[in-house]
Amino acid sequence: MTFGAFVPAEYKALQYATLQSDYPGWTITYGIAADSGKEEWRAILRREVTEQMRKAGILRELVEDDAISLTSALSAQARKISCLQA
Repeated sequence: MTFGAFVPAEYKALQYATLQSDYPGWTITYGIAADSGKEEWRAILRREVTEQMRKAGILRELVEDDAISLTSALSAQARKISCLQA
């Protein structure tokens, strides 16, 4: 399978399902942005971000151009959240 500008819908559905499974604390969506017409993948944290979380660099919402970039951003956020809970 060649990746680039076109990713088959079935593969996007698999990426979406994987992200939902791997990051249950986040609401994951993907689609076309109304303002730019570009595809975007979005994750919204399902809980409030406290001041301590903000100071640690935890964001309430992440927006990326593709699932792979969103996975990377979510992984970084998960590490930060984990450090706060330790």
